[in-house]
Amino acid sequence: MLEIRLFGTGAARYNDQPLPCFPSQRPGLLLCYLLLNRHRSFPREQLASVFWGDHPTTVARKMLRNALWRLHQALAEAGARFDDYIGHDDEQVSFVRGSIYWLDVETFENAVAGYKGIAEQNLTSDQATQLEQAHTLYQGDLLEGVYEDWYGKC
Repeated sequence: MLEIRLFGTGAARYNDQPLPCFPSQRPGLLLCYLLLNRHRSFPREQLASVFWGDHPTTVARKMLRNALWRLHQALAEAGARFDDYIGHDDEQVSFVRGSIYWLDVETFENAVAGYKGIAEQNLTSDQATQLEQAHTLYQGDLLEGVYEDWYGKC
């Protein structure tokens, strides 16, 4: 199973094998972007613009293809199948939400979603325990040390 942590400095593992490019290199950053926007599919041109917008379109698309290839290699090196996690065709790229994965941010969001607007004194002990467990997932700010233009736009 692919296990991704985006809180703190970030880490990704597949069956206890780390993804070497995560999150500091472009392929890892691309995976972060797709994970943070996991409910969407992106036109290749848009992704190329997000990551390499200061380059001509043809160069940016080539750089995107290269980053996807490198992500493919990183996943394969860890033992994962690229197509199990990254949906892609000639025009679109997305994270495959139907895949088997664990994402700390998603687990955290799901855990706290039902408790928004409930005052602390109105929580049951079970609810308080669930929130405490969710809090343990928070290992630091989201993607600490990542300073990318796209980061603030997710």
